[in-house]
Amino acid sequence: MSYNPAYITFDANPFDEEAAIAAVRGDVADRINENLAPITAGGPVITRPPQDVSGEDGETVFFTVTAIGTGTLTYAWQVLNGGTWVSTGETDSSMSVSITPALDGAQYRCVVTDGNGVQTASQSATLTVISTTQQEA
Repeated sequence: MSYNPAYITFDANPFDEEAAIAAVRGDVADRINENLAPITAGGPVITRPPQDVSGEDGETVFFTVTAIGTGTLTYAWQVLNGGTWVSTGETDSSMSVSITPALDGAQYRCVVTDGNGVQTASQSATLTVISTTQQEA
């Protein structure tokens, strides 16, 4: 028998229902008898990653992430700085950013951690600063 964090496989004929059920029962009994940790999924799942946003200098914009997972989820927002992801210090599922021209093109992501300590990073989202001359054109 082999184990996978997402599912259990076993060496039984899949068309022999009784053998398949017996194999699963045996697997569960083995795990209980060996006091193994329960099988858990592969960490939190990002169901809605942060989206690209744009705004003018001085405005405040928001990045939001939605995730599901085991236990209490925690959040850690990061900004890409010189090719390295650096913490912004924000620890909620949403993060606000006060726009300045220097932030044009900045990329943000959120690392979500589940109750088992497993982390999943979201896709990055880009902040675009709109100048007033762009709007007039």
